[in-house]
Amino acid sequence: MMRFHGWASQNGGTTGGGTAQETVVTDYAQLKAALQNTAVKGINASATITVPAITEG
Repeated sequence: MMRFHGWASQNGGTTGGGTAQETVVTDYAQLKAALQNTAVKGINASATITVPAITEG
């Protein structure tokens, strides 16, 4: 399992996304939808999100 802990807050934070409203996600389905939405500019994961394993076949 991968864990990301506040990397965007390092060295002064981030400035991307302009004036776009951030999208808050709390589970994998919401994260996936936000990543696929071309209008979303900033994603805030406010929970531990478990991403299912990808099986190649």
